[in-house]
Amino acid sequence: DLHSFPTRRSSDLSLIAAWLATVIAALACAIEMGIAGTFPMNIGIPSMVLYHLFIGIIEAVLTVIVLAALDKFRPDLLAWNNGDA
Repeated sequence: DLHSFPTRRSSDLSLIAAWLATVIAALACAIEMGIAGTFPMNIGIPSMVLYHLFIGIIEAVLTVIVLAALDKFRPDLLAWNNGDA
């Protein structure tokens, strides 16, 4: 069943989504700060994205851990357990 967690697929997708959300948010912030003149884009974008590539790994692992714990201890809080997904 693809709607039960933690299947390998849902775990992988959660991990990728958390990592991408962190990196994309850092990129957007760096572009906004570059436009605002806070720092040059050629320095700000690589710096922000580089650090957040690693921060995103931590975020991704924590996301998978929290979802697995919720699925085990409070499955009623997750949409895929309620048929809402």
